[in-house]
Amino acid sequence: MNLNYYLIVEKVVSTLIDEPTLIRIEKYITLSLYDLLIPTENISGKVPRPQNSYIIYRRNYQARLALSDEPNATLNKISKITSSNWKNESLDTKKIFDILAECAKKVHKCIFPNYVYNPKRHATIKSPMTSKNKIFWQDPLGTQFLSKQSFRTTRDYRTPLSSPSPQYPLTNQVQESSSSSLSLSKPLLTFEISQDLLKSFDKDICKKFDINL
Repeated sequence: MNLNYYLIVEKVVSTLIDEPTLIRIEKYITLSLYDLLIPTENISGKVPRPQNSYIIYRRNYQARLALSDEPNATLNKISKITSSNWKNESLDTKKIFDILAECAKKVHKCIFPNYVYNPKRHATIKSPMTSKNKIFWQDPLGTQFLSKQSFRTTRDYRTPLSSPSPQYPLTNQVQESSSSSLSLSKPLLTFEISQDLLKSFDKDICKKFDINL
């Protein structure tokens, strides 16, 4: 874990989400808030795009699947399952991931303040992301194979996401990153979250989405 990135995540979360909503969110997620909100490194080495709610949902769902009785499912199968489940999720569940997506955008803005989205203008050949029988989950510091040993809790991917799951407090997540760990390509870090950065949001995101606690 990158300590600088952790501080950014903690600052964004504590600024935008009130405590009751945060407790509720942590019951929905399998991965830590850090792992969900930090941008993932892409194959091209370019600055990744900000994550939307579905991407965060999919990453969290991959982690749940790794803890299930089918940890070696292919990415194609994961995509089909995730897409189907997302369509059938309740509005409240989708709001949870909308909140996480808004936080992820702010984290992305702090790490990559000069990022500008440049859409591709020509078709490219997609590289395979995984072998036929293995799942790879790309975390913020590199690519790691998902296995049951990668997590401390067990979830069944077939159960509704709205079923609560144990999670680790964000404040207990800090670890020193080793010198051998990969990091996102030399981002310009911004540790102070100004009012300009937050001006498009309500004081608490949970109020914006009108979640009934």
